[in-house]
Amino acid sequence: MAATEQTACAACGKPASTRCAGCIEGLDQNGQLSLTYYCNKDCQRAHWPKHKNDCKLANARKVLYRGGEFLMTVWMAFREEAFDLCLGQAHKEGEELHVFEGKWNGPQVLVRYQQHLASDPLDKEALLSHRACTDAVANIHGLILKIFAGIPKFVIVEAMVKMPQGSGKVIFHQASGSIDYGQHRAVMPCDEYCSLTSSSFIKAYEIGSGMRRYEGRYAGVVSPTPGEMVPAVHTEIRKCVEQAVRNWEQRSGQSLA
Repeated sequence: MAATEQTACAACGKPASTRCAGCIEGLDQNGQLSLTYYCNKDCQRAHWPKHKNDCKLANARKVLYRGGEFLMTVWMAFREEAFDLCLGQAHKEGEELHVFEGKWNGPQVLVRYQQHLASDPLDKEALLSHRACTDAVANIHGLILKIFAGIPKFVIVEAMVKMPQGSGKVIFHQASGSIDYGQHRAVMPCDEYCSLTSSSFIKAYEIGSGMRRYEGRYAGVVSPTPGEMVPAVHTEIRKCVEQAVRNWEQRSGQSLA
C-alpha cells in the first residue's frame, strides 16, 4: 500500500490515506486516474476479492490508453513519411476542412506529406488519416500486438470490439483515431464511440484480418498501377519499422511490450 492524501476506505468507508499499490497508476474507463484507498491492511485484505478484478482492469486501461496514444503518434509519423495521396490544397470553412486533389508528377507511388497544407495540428492529423483506416491497422499491426501483449482479449480486437451499448468497456479503435467523427483519440469508452457512430453495437474483427485484407488487396496483379503498388511498398516500410523497434530493444535492453 502507498500512503497519499486522505479519502474514504473502499472497504469500510472510514477516512483512509493509503492506496492500493497494485493499481497506483490505474485508469478508469475515461482514461482518468482511478485510485482505491484503505484505512489499514486488514481492510485491504478483506476487500481484495471484490477489488481484484477492478485492480487488473485499471492497469489494463493504463496500458490501453498510453499504448493508443503512442501508436497514434507512430502512425502519424509513418503516414507523414509515406503518404499516398496527392493533395493540391486544403482550407477551412468554419468547422469543415475542404481538401482538393492535386496532380501527380509522373508515376509516383508515395510522396512526402506537404506541411503547407494545414497549419493546425488537428487539421494535419485529419489530412494524414484521410482514407487510411485499414492502412493504420495493417501497417503497425506488429506494434499493436507488442504494445497490447497481455491485455484481456475483450479489450483489443483488431480495430474494434463488439459489445452492447451500456457495457462500460473501453475500446482501442484504431491508430488513426476516430477523426472521421471529430475525435483525435485512438482509445475511448465504448458508449462514447457508439454515440458518435449512432450504433448500438461495435463490429469486431479477428486480429490480423485488417492486415490480411490490406496486403491481399492487389495480390496477383501482373502490371500494377502506382496506386496498386502502395500496399506492397507500405508493407516493406512496415517491416523496416518493426526491425527498427527490434534493434532498439536489443540495444537498450528494454521492451515495448
